[in-house]
Amino acid sequence: MNDFQRRCMTIATRILKEKGFGTLRFDEVAGKTQNYLVAEIQRNTDRIKIYIYEDGSEFSVGKEWFIFEKEDFRSSQELIESFSQALSNKTPPATTPR
Repeated sequence: MNDFQRRCMTIATRILKEKGFGTLRFDEVAGKTQNYLVAEIQRNTDRIKIYIYEDGSEFSVGKEWFIFEKEDFRSSQELIESFSQALSNKTPPATTPR
């Protein structure tokens, strides 16, 4: 796991915890060309999946995907900021207020 992956994992965990989800568990997967991290949580009928690659990330909320690739950003910091902002904005709270 590299520094980029650690930073994205820490941010995703914090954001989802703030939204009321329990502990987010990332599994490391050995892919054909690189290792990546994946986490999945279920909220009612919505499923949230997060993938963190060595130099990019993506997540889905239900059937909607959000992809953040290295070549689309000037720096990894800019990519991480866009990823975290989108994850925060697009992920609904874990519980519906009464």
